Amino acid sequence: APFLFIFAPKKNLNMKSIIVYYSRGGNNKYLAQKMGKSLQCEIVPIEPRITTFFLLLLRFSLGIKKIQRNFESYDRVYLVGPIWMGTLVKPLYDFIKKYQVKIKSLVFVTSCGSNYKMKEEKFGHGIVFQKVKALMGDKCIHCEAIPISLVLPTDQRDNSDLVMKTKLSETTFGGDFEEIYNVFI
Repeated sequence: APFLFIFAPKKNLNMKSIIVYYSRGGNNKYLAQKMGKSLQCEIVPIEPRITTFFLLLLRFSLGIKKIQRNFESYDRVYLVGPIWMGTLVKPLYDFIKKYQVKIKSLVFVTSCGSNYKMKEEKFGHGIVFQKVKALMGDKCIHCEAIPISLVLPTDQRDNSDLVMKTKLSETTFGGDFEEIYNVFI
């Protein structure tokens, strides 16, 4: 019988990656933890010096606490976090500004409330992706949005109140959300 060889891409074992995340409601923390398991890499939270939602929403910040990692030693940084009302949230912005010269390559990932249809609108994720790319230049190699609405049944995905209340978990992680996640990974 002839031999059948199947060639599958192998994980680059020489590539050292880290996931850095900020999450207020827990969805992006869950996403970062899931990515950490899938990519088999370290996960580190971003801790803002102030945590008042209202001040963060107004883009007021006293910066973030120092992350005890040498980012120059990583080939890739995965930055995971939310998008609020079409803006790059201050803890993510502060992280980029503080460490951008030390980062070799960055992938920005978000589990956001906007959907693909509205990505270029005022509150869409496309505007934030442009901002991340402008800040990081060629070092930003990819931006990925996985809308939280994709865990909901198709007929409920445009219900903004329901979308904002949806939480990622082992029971909700599935369907179209999981499909896009798997393609991304």
